[in-house]
Amino acid sequence: MNLHAHQFVMIRILPMRRPREESYADHAGSASIVILFVIPGFLGQWVIDRFIVRPGKTDLQTILTSIAASCATWAFWYPVMLLVRHLSSNVAVQVVLLFLALFVTPVVGALVMSAPDLRVRTWVNERLYTWLHLRPLNPRPTAWDCAFARGGKYWVRVRLEDGSLVHGIYEKGS
Repeated sequence: MNLHAHQFVMIRILPMRRPREESYADHAGSASIVILFVIPGFLGQWVIDRFIVRPGKTDLQTILTSIAASCATWAFWYPVMLLVRHLSSNVAVQVVLLFLALFVTPVVGALVMSAPDLRVRTWVNERLYTWLHLRPLNPRPTAWDCAFARGGKYWVRVRLEDGSLVHGIYEKGS
């Protein structure tokens, strides 16, 4: 068999590498990031639900509000944590900031938003809504909302703007 120089091909044999196996630590790290992200929002919602009755709020609305609250919390605290981490290698300071971000900020924020003193909440909400260019909505139900949410049959008297009264029975199909 005659082989010419242009017929030779260089073959390089490389050792075979094992594919990287996924470990429980990889999944635990991913799960902890998700859990740490949503804790502030759900904690804040839990505190608000203790002070404000909001009938008819769906689970989807609760989840979306919790995620939005978590985003707002981390939008404030994440840059602060990065700055502190860059300026200081003290782990205790970082742990305190994480505790503030996860537990203190959502609870204080929820208490302010559902403050028993309406003047404090109104003042905070006015400043916040003005700063964010939003129009506030009143989450408190009216007497009508509470009565009609229970269903049933009611005798209703309504005083119109001109002073006249309208009477009638309110029930399903009326």
